[in-house]
Amino acid sequence: MLGSLLKRRDEILFNTYAIIDQTIKRYQRDDILCPRPDKYNTACDAMLLGTLLKQAAKFGLWPAPQAPYEATSFVRLANKIKMLKVNALCDKISRVMIDGKSPEPAHGLKALINEMMDSHEASLCGLDIKDFGPKRKKQEESRLKSEEKRKEATASP
Repeated sequence: MLGSLLKRRDEILFNTYAIIDQTIKRYQRDDILCPRPDKYNTACDAMLLGTLLKQAAKFGLWPAPQAPYEATSFVRLANKIKMLKVNALCDKISRVMIDGKSPEPAHGLKALINEMMDSHEASLCGLDIKDFGPKRKKQEESRLKSEEKRKEATASP
């Protein structure tokens, strides 16, 4: 039972760290996400990525640690993510109008991260007692035995 709890906890924390990792990877790609119609759109994306990387590193969110996440609680991790401050060139240095209006702060990246966190948090519905009942335990034992047999079969010449 404790093993199931720890495994589920690690999955939740892994998926939480993945929100930041996936956002960073999105900004590391070649495509330009800033909608400004001039040559500074690349610089704007770079500023967003740079501030995200620096903030994530400052709070110990990137690079993400490896499981097990023994010293991490979901609440503390979620709070760190929600405290991230990201800036865009369009916000700070070179203000621009896009389609006749000012863009959202950080082109909505901070709002998007918070939405992803809220959605992730809402999906955490606690424990299901069925996960720890005798039927589930037998299924888990059976799965582990099958896995051991498969490993033994592939290890044998």
